Amino acid sequence: MDVQELEESSVLSITVDQAHRYFEMVVSLDDGTKYKLMAWNADGSELTIRLGALHVQNSGVLGELEGINIVEHVLFLEGDFGDIAIKATTILVEKLVQEAALDQFQPFATGCNRPDADNTGMP
Repeated sequence: MDVQELEESSVLSITVDQAHRYFEMVVSLDDGTKYKLMAWNADGSELTIRLGALHVQNSGVLGELEGINIVEHVLFLEGDFGDIAIKATTILVEKLVQEAALDQFQPFATGCNRPDADNTGMP
């Protein structure tokens, strides 16, 4: 996927772990499809994160992701939340599975919903 397809999406969350080794942003496109944008260093080292501005307020969404670009292992993000630059060796975009699609797999997750199962967890 071309990361620029995420432009004009709604930012649902931004997460940086305490050690600054992992960055994650979840966005939703106009059609409701959600994507997770992740960045980390393959060797586990701390990310270099530069905040040009940051504006976070108490709301259901964090505004719009207005611009996204990757140049020489630097992820540039700009939106209503401000602007962020992250230097990372690995940058990945992952399409998130819709919750409704997961419901069809729930019976298999428990392993005890077969008609011939005795619900002890044993086959």
